[in-house]
Amino acid sequence: MDARSYRLSCLKESTVFEVDFPEVLHAKATIVEAAANSRDEHHHPTMAAKSLIRVAADLTEDDWLEKLQKSGFEPEKSTVWILEGILYYLSHSHAINVLKIIAEKCNITNTVLLADFMNRQATTFIQLHLPLLL
Repeated sequence: MDARSYRLSCLKESTVFEVDFPEVLHAKATIVEAAANSRDEHHHPTMAAKSLIRVAADLTEDDWLEKLQKSGFEPEKSTVWILEGILYYLSHSHAINVLKIIAEKCNITNTVLLADFMNRQATTFIQLHLPLLL
């Protein structure tokens, strides 16, 4: 489970949007809440980011960016997309669709995309479209 918003001080002026299935977000929130209520002071999570907004959405559906925007995300602002451990769980067409939505709908001049790829088709796509994503 990703905990960047709790452990990276470089996010102190950043809003972190975490997109995942509702049940995964609930499980993460439950774990953080349990740690916060723990008597062990070494395991109390402290938010390092300015804020964390959890967005319940399915990346295989076409409305995930709309849900993200309804939660306060502004595609015209500088953004760092971290697609770590996500794309290889999606079908090829769904993974390509996620990348196309980011490339077409977000301010590309101020966007950084960090992703891991596990198949040749995804790597080929990113190589062909890299200028669009930078």
